[in-house]
Formats: sequence, C-alpha cells, structure tokens
Amino acid sequence: MEMQDKIIEKIKSDYSGWTGGVHKEAVDIVISLIENYDVNIEDYETTQEFYEALEDKGYIHEAVDSYVPVYYSQLYYWVRDNGNVVMDAMENYCYEIKDVESFEKMIQLGYFYQLENLVHEVLFNDWIEEYKEEVVKK
Repeated sequence: MEMQDKIIEKIKSDYSGWTGGVHKEAVDIVISLIENYDVNIEDYETTQEFYEALEDKGYIHEAVDSYVPVYYSQLYYWVRDNGNVVMDAMENYCYEIKDVESFEKMIQLGYFYQLENLVHEVLFNDWIEEYKEEVVKK
C-alpha cells in the first residue's frame, strides 16, 4: 500500500492548483479509482497498464458518470460558462441536436465530456514509473 499512498499524495500535490469544481471532481475520481476499485495500482508495471485495466473494466466511465449532476440547477449553473464544451461533446460523440431528448441531457453530455477529459489528463502520467525510480534510488 505504500506505493498507492505515495501516488495519491503526489496526485494531490500535483493538482492542488485545480480549483474549479469539475477539476476537483476529476482529481477525486482518480483517487477513488486508485483506492476503491478492484484494480490494484501496485500490480502494474506502468501507469499506462493501470489506465488500460481501468478502461477495459469500464471503471473510468462508471466513475465519471456517477459525478454528472442530475439536478437542473447545477447543470444550468455549469453550462453558463461551458456552453462551448457542450457543443464540443456533441461533435465528439457525433450527436445532433435532434438526437438529444432534452436540453438538460445535452448539458449532462457536455459535463461528462469535460469531466472525462480531465480524468484522462490526470491519469496520463507516469506515477508508477516515477515511484519505482525513487525506490531504486534509495
């Protein structure tokens, strides 16, 4: 568990400047993926292998989806500054306005898209490799 604890500590340190709500949620999701899912980070040689295991089991999607707001007031508050993200999500997921059942679902899609991208950004690091290098140096 030492490696897991050191990696979580590093994530918290590296991303302490992320102050926005969605940004904090992305960090929380990554920490949750490390701590609470049945993919043990210490069983992997590289961070990429750990990421692929999470992806293969659908855990990243599941964790991100659980953070998407369901209350309209939260969605409307978020979309005020993120309308462009909603449009990017629709384009990326190949949705057209006619395909979405409601404006709120469209906003949720945008929120999911932004949060998922931030989680991927946090996960695309070399924590396992850096930890192992530190251990070898000692």
